[in-house]
Amino acid sequence: MPVRFQPERCPFSTRNGCPQSPECACELRDDLDRRFVEARDSNGAIVELAAIYGRIPEANRAEVNEVLAEWVGSEDEGLRFDALAIVNKYRLVRAVPALRRLQARLESDTSPGAPYEWAKVNRILGNLTAPDL
Repeated sequence: MPVRFQPERCPFSTRNGCPQSPECACELRDDLDRRFVEARDSNGAIVELAAIYGRIPEANRAEVNEVLAEWVGSEDEGLRFDALAIVNKYRLVRAVPALRRLQARLESDTSPGAPYEWAKVNRILGNLTAPDL
């Protein structure tokens, strides 16, 4: 039986004693996704997840960034979508290697959405690797 999301144990939480595990991040995402789908606001989950990420102090983001990099490489399209949104919004350069692996994987993917996701990943990589002017 899945454990209900516990904010005090989540990597997106800034409370003390947080184990910052990928499982907790997935629980948070699943909980938000379920609540927003029930409220008929499917885009609200990623907006809230990104807002929670934005409230984490920069010094405490290392573990969460590792989780997001893992999500970029996930087989789950929804998980990838959420990770790509946060990586792009917050310019997580640490995710570049995972984005390059995903880009290579998508090049040989024959599914109908693969070319569009490849283009999205390519745009994100361009944003992350372009020099700031």
